[in-house]
Amino acid sequence: MPDLTNKLTNKTETCEVDRDEAQTQLLESLNYLQCSAEFRSINEERYATITGSPAASIAVAYAKLKSETGNNFHCNIPLIEIPVLNKKLNQHHPTIIIGGVITGDKKSITRSSFAFWVTFQTEGLITPGDSCCRVSQKTGKRIVRKFHFDLQPGNQKIPPSHLQYGGNPPNSIPNGMNSHYCLEPFLENPRIQYFPMDYLLVLDLALREFDTPLNDMVEERSWNNLVSKSQKVWWVNYVSLVNAVMAKDKCCLHEIAYQ
Repeated sequence: MPDLTNKLTNKTETCEVDRDEAQTQLLESLNYLQCSAEFRSINEERYATITGSPAASIAVAYAKLKSETGNNFHCNIPLIEIPVLNKKLNQHHPTIIIGGVITGDKKSITRSSFAFWVTFQTEGLITPGDSCCRVSQKTGKRIVRKFHFDLQPGNQKIPPSHLQYGGNPPNSIPNGMNSHYCLEPFLENPRIQYFPMDYLLVLDLALREFDTPLNDMVEERSWNNLVSKSQKVWWVNYVSLVNAVMAKDKCCLHEIAYQ
């Protein structure tokens, strides 16, 4: 395998994410959410969720992140739960759950991990076709889809930016809030190379895949301006890395991911 470590040393030829840009963008995103009338409405009784008020959780994360002014920072973004509005799935009371953790030094993001889950809480008896086992009849809620978007630059054994199906939750969030999950969490492979994702980009992805009380919010120009900013902060260097690899003869992206 070619040694590319000395050939891709420019910042724009790595998947490095600038710490100041990422922290500023995350602060702006969290502030937008805590000020959004649509987002705060999820706290109303008709949208009651097991994680409590998403707006209140976001406000706590925003205050903590804003206080991080040292060389190193660490921010937990608590799980928020958003109801899915789908008549075909009404009996399952579906929700999407998102949360995670991000850390950085004075220069760049050193680690980020964001979870995106889909849960069901099915009324009545669960048939074998609904679930692979019956444990969820006792807990009431089960995780039916579970994804993680991770950035771990500097780890030479795995793709630095990847998507996982299943796996363990980020350290900042409880293991499914006692929700049943049929897939074995200790199996973390495969890790699929994917764009670096921040909290806003994961949330935007989830809200565009499902109808939720936030349908109008994601169509607002101000929201999409934030999404565009996040894409530039988190994706520009990754895209430059891909372009740099593609420009080299007989070189594959996995040669960077598995140095």
